[in-house]
Amino acid sequence: MNHIILDCIKAKPDLLKEFYAKCIDFLKISCYQIKKRYIFSDLILPLLDILTPSVVLSIDKRSEYNAIDSITCLTQKLTRIVNNDLLQSIDNQWRLISLVELFDNIINEKEPDKFWIQIKNLESGQFYELALFALSAMSLPHSNACCECIFSKVNRVKTKSRNKLITDTVAGTIMTSECIKRKEGCCYNFVHWKEMFDMMTSKNVYPKDVDSICGTEDIVIDEI
Repeated sequence: MNHIILDCIKAKPDLLKEFYAKCIDFLKISCYQIKKRYIFSDLILPLLDILTPSVVLSIDKRSEYNAIDSITCLTQKLTRIVNNDLLQSIDNQWRLISLVELFDNIINEKEPDKFWIQIKNLESGQFYELALFALSAMSLPHSNACCECIFSKVNRVKTKSRNKLITDTVAGTIMTSECIKRKEGCCYNFVHWKEMFDMMTSKNVYPKDVDSICGTEDIVIDEI
């Protein structure tokens, strides 16, 4: 977002308007996809509130979920991510965590994921199984979105008018794009380094072994 304050971008209000419109469309699609992946009427979702730090460390708030001495109300509904051999250990740790004295930085942490990561990383390891269960319960389902984005990018690089591009060229173009994107970079602020230029020699850019290049199979990506 820092790039929109550049003078070259400010000078193009139509471009900015289109950018904001696409951002809104992205958020709409994201909400729609999240809605497709979750059953919001499922009773498990409200129960996940007991994993918030304010509930974990408060006996009074635990009572609202009938989970003062036990977390079985949640573990019994998430059997796929809980090892049966660890159920008792998780329950014991849940009962104990509100009674022990924790570090101030843990007590004052409001974000559930950061809270449980700190609990998991305690040197004593006394709440390791409980923290691992909590983090697993709060994790989003895995997605192949990253792979799909790369496939779409390949389709934008290897178009009908450039269908003779060989695999090495397409791979190099994609890798260049990903390299520029690192650390929130773009073509406006990308900083090259010396080793990059050192590798741009005729030996690397134009290898003599032409047969090996011509023999490389083309990338074939179906339209997405």
